[in-house]
Amino acid sequence: EVEWKGFQLGGSLSLEWLPITVRAVNVLENYMSSSITLDTLPPSLKGLNLSENAFSGSLNLRNLPEKLEELALNYNKFSGAVSLESLPESLKSLCLGDNSLTGSVCLTKLPEKMKYLFLNNNLFSGTVNVTQLPPRMRVLVLSRNAFFGETDFGKLPRSMEDLHLAETKLSGTIHIHSFGTFFQNQNS
Repeated sequence: EVEWKGFQLGGSLSLEWLPITVRAVNVLENYMSSSITLDTLPPSLKGLNLSENAFSGSLNLRNLPEKLEELALNYNKFSGAVSLESLPESLKSLCLGDNSLTGSVCLTKLPEKMKYLFLNNNLFSGTVNVTQLPPRMRVLVLSRNAFFGETDFGKLPRSMEDLHLAETKLSGTIHIHSFGTFFQNQNS
């Protein structure tokens, strides 16, 4: 495991030099500021957290390790379009919030095991289809983007606990019974 949290480290990070057996890399709350390549991550990697740095450039999420369960790239300076259509089936949590990512997003081909997806505070736009979210999805954060249009919220997974849509132009009806245990837990 690589754990470099809050060390105020600057400079660049070359992920291709990670040991082939590493399972978790946490390089967060630093001042790293290079572009990064995710294509050469070790196959054994289960968690990668590069949050709260100044990494920049585009993100290619198409060739992530098959065993990856958590990917946190939030609070950086990544830009450009990003595809969510070829994520590894093992991925449970993806945090891309607070960057400058653009374009539309496809939420209909997310991994079945995904529970948490954070896309907030970016420059995403277009319509959003939430009718085919993974059955275990618990948290979906789309707030503070330029999403717009009528959205069918009638098929949200029963596992959904939090749905954040603030500061978007999405419209539609959300049925309370769609939230499974969310409203039951609020009354306990």
